Amino acid sequence: MANGGEDVGRAARVLYPDGVVVDSAPGSDAANVDHTRSLMLDAGVPAIFYAAFSGDVVHARVDILARENATWRVIEVKSATAPKPHHREDAAFQAFVIASAGVSVGGVDVVHVNKSYIRGTDGIDWGQFFVRSPIFIDADSEFPEIQKRVATMRAVLQCQTPPEIDPGPHCDQPRPCEFKTRCLASKPATGSVFCRG
Repeated sequence: MANGGEDVGRAARVLYPDGVVVDSAPGSDAANVDHTRSLMLDAGVPAIFYAAFSGDVVHARVDILARENATWRVIEVKSATAPKPHHREDAAFQAFVIASAGVSVGGVDVVHVNKSYIRGTDGIDWGQFFVRSPIFIDADSEFPEIQKRVATMRAVLQCQTPPEIDPGPHCDQPRPCEFKTRCLASKPATGSVFCRG
């Protein structure tokens, strides 16, 4: 998330007032993962904000990782007013990485803005401002597709030169790419992804 989304993400932490933030310097993935693991071992920590995981050569940071008995709930925070298809994909990927790291995921939710909420005179009631929508009871069903995508990404990383990606519908889904104008200036309108050389 960026800007307003980051503010919403921080505000959502009120849902777990005793949660702990994994707030390490950028680029310190191993330290972030170690910090997350140490917090998971502390039964007094009900939730971890921005939990870090590495597994199967992929990495993920989770907005909220909530303790639920013997499992963990993945909670993705969005500034939208309802879950969207790409939120489901984001959350499924996170659950995949977490499961690849050996952690049992009990469910996956999206926390989003309650479009019916009206602010009162006493300020924002964050408990009413947010809505929690379950999107997966069992995210495992999504893992085969994610594994295919990870394999494709890994193959691209093995290319000796960057892949050619011609403009197409993917430039606008799930949201417009910030580099679209630059790409359109020098690339044909049709084609596919391939390794050069």
